[in-house]
Amino acid sequence: MSCAVNVSGTWKYAKQAYANVNGTWKACQNLYVNVSGTWKPLYTYSYVTGNWGACSADCGGGTQTRTVTCQRRDATTATLDKQTVADSFCTAHGLTKPATSQKCNTQSCVECKGQGTYDSECRGAGAEYGIGHHHEQIAMASTDFYSTSVYWNSVVVASNSAQLVDSLTSDGYVYTKNGSSRVDYCFSGEPTAVWREETLYPVCRTPV
Repeated sequence: MSCAVNVSGTWKYAKQAYANVNGTWKACQNLYVNVSGTWKPLYTYSYVTGNWGACSADCGGGTQTRTVTCQRRDATTATLDKQTVADSFCTAHGLTKPATSQKCNTQSCVECKGQGTYDSECRGAGAEYGIGHHHEQIAMASTDFYSTSVYWNSVVVASNSAQLVDSLTSDGYVYTKNGSSRVDYCFSGEPTAVWREETLYPVCRTPV
């Protein structure tokens, strides 16, 4: 039931109809026909939304967008005479435009974990997540050795072979000791000879 015009023997849908109002041509929002004494519109209007695009951030709050267009359709058969028109046509028919953007991946970028158990020799095996502080001493020589290892998914992802530190950076993350509560503690050796101790603390990682 849409408006069509004959162009060189071929009927084509009219993209837009205009009316002259006081000498000014204005776009018609709708046309009406009298069907058995009842005036019925030729068109219906609705907003059509596209799919959401990729988020601009993996965490910490990003934005994703989509296309939203006002579409005019044949009032009798919705699959006919589909036309994309200005948003003002949908607005004129009392429609509210859906959002074209939204927040996404709002979860914190900070991951905090701490779990695992050291082996009997206090060498770090079995530590899954955490910052491990290692202290080893050769008692007879009064020599101490210190080191720090960051365990993530059972892999040492960062280390300092000379100091006990609370923060290390590696592969795009900064790993930070999370509090003073211990996940595990291990001691081995003889206090009068050679001994070592390991203390595992919870760790948080944040993208740099």
